[in-house]
Amino acid sequence: ELREADQLLGGGLDPALFPPVIASDGVVGTVDATAPGGGPWRKLAAALEGWQVAAALGDNQASAAGCGAAEHDTVVVSLGTSGTVNHPVPPPTAAPPDDSDDTDADSTASIDPAPAILGFEYWQDRLRLLMLPDCAAWYEGFLRDSGIAATAAAAPAPDHAALNRLAAEGVADAIRLADGLPSPQLAALPAPAQVASTQTSIALEMLRLVRHMIATAEQPVTRVVLTGGLSRAPLIRAVLQAGVRAILGDGATTLQNARGGDLAFKTDALGALINADAAATGQPVNRTIAAHRQWLPCPTVDPALLPHVERMVTDELSR
Repeated sequence: ELREADQLLGGGLDPALFPPVIASDGVVGTVDATAPGGGPWRKLAAALEGWQVAAALGDNQASAAGCGAAEHDTVVVSLGTSGTVNHPVPPPTAAPPDDSDDTDADSTASIDPAPAILGFEYWQDRLRLLMLPDCAAWYEGFLRDSGIAATAAAAPAPDHAALNRLAAEGVADAIRLADGLPSPQLAALPAPAQVASTQTSIALEMLRLVRHMIATAEQPVTRVVLTGGLSRAPLIRAVLQAGVRAILGDGATTLQNARGGDLAFKTDALGALINADAAATGQPVNRTIAAHRQWLPCPTVDPALLPHVERMVTDELSR
């Protein structure tokens, strides 16, 4: 990458000006509590004196690891502020001409429009990534602008259990919305249908990315792992479960992290811990990921939601 940047800039970059390249599970140094500065971190540095410091990770890399993605048959769907679909694959035998898009035009001709797949380092593998820039941000914007959260809120934060009950109540009247865009049709709907429309539209946008990721994969995908705050919404989860089943068949599994507390959905933090463990033990990262992961099947879809969810998924996949 440094050589490519040098060529683009016409030469003259001095490699000595740049830090050394270190593997993601490499050790960059040790904690030194006597180093100058530190400020409010000095107390923590004293407690960790002599501890090794592992290299930093990218957020999607860490999240995929925290979700247990150690094999090439696993896709991770993260529904956070932005929504991402991640798939670890073997490293390319030769670098693609443009790492910002490794799609195969022939294999994606039936999917229009074809979103660009990004590629990143994933320890010994490569991580393919698709992104929905507005995911939870879309939902939060809807709640803010519609005022619905104020009627289903326990100040200072929205009562998501109450909002999810509204979504279940309004799913029969839900409409498909464009990615993150306000719709005059939405304001005309009752509150339950507004919540259901927003939740299902986010889930269907993510399902579109999942379909594209699976359609362009060179390795068979057999399981999808859900994470992120919005994966806790039963209607969103139901749409993705039904969609994965429609794409991959009844043999596919849709999973979630079995851990409790914040690490159940803050899987990027869990991935960083797993990477630190691999750095400390010298074990391969994919083996360390597999050793630490804890999965459980996503809850069964509410039978009352199922007919509406399957109808929306069928309509989406036929587009």
